[in-house]
Amino acid sequence: MQKTLEDQFDSIVFSNWSDFFQTSATYKGSIIDNYIEDTPAIMVYSSGSTGASKGILHTNDSVNATLQDSMSSGVQFQRGLVYLQMIPIWFSTGIVQSILLPLSMGVSVAMEPRFDNKVFVEDLLAYRPTLTLVATNMWVAAMQDERMANADLSTLIYPFTGGEKVMSNIEHALNDFFKKHGCDATLFNGYGMCELGGKVTDSLSVKREGSVGIPMSRIVIGIFDPETNEELSYRKHGEIRVDSPAHMKEYYKNKKATEQFFWKDNTGTIWGRTGDIGYIDEDGLLFVLGHATDSFISDSNKIVYLFDIENEIIKDKCIEECKAVDIATETGKRIVVHIIFKQAVNTDGILHRIQTRLIERLPEYMLPDYYKLRETMPVNANGKRDIGLLRQDTDNLIDAKKV
Repeated sequence: MQKTLEDQFDSIVFSNWSDFFQTSATYKGSIIDNYIEDTPAIMVYSSGSTGASKGILHTNDSVNATLQDSMSSGVQFQRGLVYLQMIPIWFSTGIVQSILLPLSMGVSVAMEPRFDNKVFVEDLLAYRPTLTLVATNMWVAAMQDERMANADLSTLIYPFTGGEKVMSNIEHALNDFFKKHGCDATLFNGYGMCELGGKVTDSLSVKREGSVGIPMSRIVIGIFDPETNEELSYRKHGEIRVDSPAHMKEYYKNKKATEQFFWKDNTGTIWGRTGDIGYIDEDGLLFVLGHATDSFISDSNKIVYLFDIENEIIKDKCIEECKAVDIATETGKRIVVHIIFKQAVNTDGILHRIQTRLIERLPEYMLPDYYKLRETMPVNANGKRDIGLLRQDTDNLIDAKKV
């Protein structure tokens, strides 16, 4: 009698690291099992960026599809190279992209259980990795860390990032940082999600500012109107949907969420609905604008996409980072923009200049109500900005009408 998914996971035996190594030395049993199609292999978790974190069930088939697609991405895997694993293993990019993939290609893996900016700098200096994949804010933290002042990054060939949109000024600064420290590569930005095996695009073969690259082998990306399900043409903004052999089997014990994630078109193709808004250009490059949930309905019943505000603000040469959030007040929803200025700039008049530009370029219902000046952005366990904390941080707000 075939076991249910619950039976398979309830019967798992857990072992700590030292016991695992001791047992492996004397193990005499089989290490290769018979292949059974669509058999559950691992369970990872969603980041929780657009809601509560969910268990994501992947099969042998989906994991191997991710590995096969990554092997043909253009990365030159060789024995003797070192991959620094920083992404936690409860994400697809942590267990599949950062451990299983390099090990399957003979690459050594430096496993780091501490997902921390300061630890990342320690590991860069200690292991001198050839490849690593971390959130962009980790690269920024390394760039700003005084311990990296005389660091030699000449061994670094593949500095990868993903998870959030990389602002152009951040990308330029990081590329200058790499060059200054002996790294011949530039930042490789990609896009993906745990439900789709981790990585969906990469920018190894084709790079363009603001883009996350082109789809990986055997992956098809489409842009759809989220209301009508109509597939949109080049440069039209809509929901990013992905047809991939590496997609998950289901959300564990969550049938409703599984049905909401998958959508079948009239040709029978099954698409994963990412919940992200973006567009594709004529060269097939994907541009991610932000989460569909990164929006709200204004008092005038208009949809406000907060990333549209951010894209205008970041054009100012004095802005290092910015993040717009909506907050609930007694008089309705209001927009707060959290801003980090670049170091050593004269901040006088900057907010007035920004607000004036926004008045000229955006409709009134999209104008910020408040600004909040910060030195850092709070991040959650997966390295992405913690929107919940930003919404709660309402101390010392600056009234946009008084800048």
